[in-house]
Amino acid sequence: MIGKIPKAGRGFKGITSYLLNGPRTPEPENGRTDERAFAKKDRVLWVDTHNLITRDPKQAMRIMRATANKSRRCKSPVYHFVISWTPEENPSEDLKRRIVADTCADLGLADHQRIVIAHDDTRHAHVHVVINRVHPDTTKAWNRQQDWVRLETSLARQAKAHGLLFVPGRHNSKELSQQPRDARDPEYQLTRRKRQPSPPKKWSLKTIAAERRRIIALFTVARSWDELGSALAANGLRLEGKGQGHVIRDANGEVKLSQFSKDIRVAKLEQKFNAPWRGSIGAIKEPAPTLAKNTRRSVDRKTNQIGQPANAIERPTTHPQKYPVPDNAHTDSNIDYITHISESSNRRSLQTIKKRKRRKQDMR
Repeated sequence: MIGKIPKAGRGFKGITSYLLNGPRTPEPENGRTDERAFAKKDRVLWVDTHNLITRDPKQAMRIMRATANKSRRCKSPVYHFVISWTPEENPSEDLKRRIVADTCADLGLADHQRIVIAHDDTRHAHVHVVINRVHPDTTKAWNRQQDWVRLETSLARQAKAHGLLFVPGRHNSKELSQQPRDARDPEYQLTRRKRQPSPPKKWSLKTIAAERRRIIALFTVARSWDELGSALAANGLRLEGKGQGHVIRDANGEVKLSQFSKDIRVAKLEQKFNAPWRGSIGAIKEPAPTLAKNTRRSVDRKTNQIGQPANAIERPTTHPQKYPVPDNAHTDSNIDYITHISESSNRRSLQTIKKRKRRKQDMR
């Protein structure tokens, strides 16, 4: 058992007429071959109305429109959700009505006007529920915030109570609730539906802004694919093709190549190196292990050397840059660009020192 909340229009007549009579033209239009284009007109099993003085759905939708007009602020009074069962399940008509009533009560819509329409035009049994968000007595509109959370939780609870199957979701499964959420990432949603390993994480905007200049320098000073691959591998990076574009990956995640600069393109690099793209270059390094808590290290400020305790994990004795520029970069004609990067960073550090001195003087 699973719920779905399709996007509803502003009118009760349009959606109710479609659910009762199907589309205006049963033949596919503009090459459409989906289920909606071939919907049967005789697909309705039964129709129910609640909190209405009539059982006729055509009269009911007029009454619902008149009730909705009492609210001046509510511009979209139509609320529509669907409850579907698996093809192996065939719940009785009474059980379907009971599940719909309990679901509306969990959503806080038990006293609202609604039309329930059951269909049999697909392999799985399903019920459509069209509800008026405007309350018939108070004329206040129901707030649909967090409606999917309440619907998913309600259907999971009822499925367990009636011995039915339900689709695990983020709000009714502990395993899915502990996974990282990225609702706007279609790749993550696809792997979640197919129960595949989650895709690599995306670099944050802060990380991209901090490393943009250095990565641009790596691509700018490279003279061949081998040189670029060596520079990327030395920094734990890898350039790969993905979909119709290319990404840069490290041990923590990936980022699109186009997010750094419009001038960095594989097609332009092929022209620059006079060689075709080979598929992937560079190598990803595993992240360095972190030191245990409460482990102290002494630092010599003159030589910038870091002393290692006896029980500490071996790490470099200097502070390396995260993505340093390769040594052969200084022989390239772009040395002025790289010099500008280092000078600008030194200039910022001097300004920071001056600001701190001024603050100390002001405090005195």
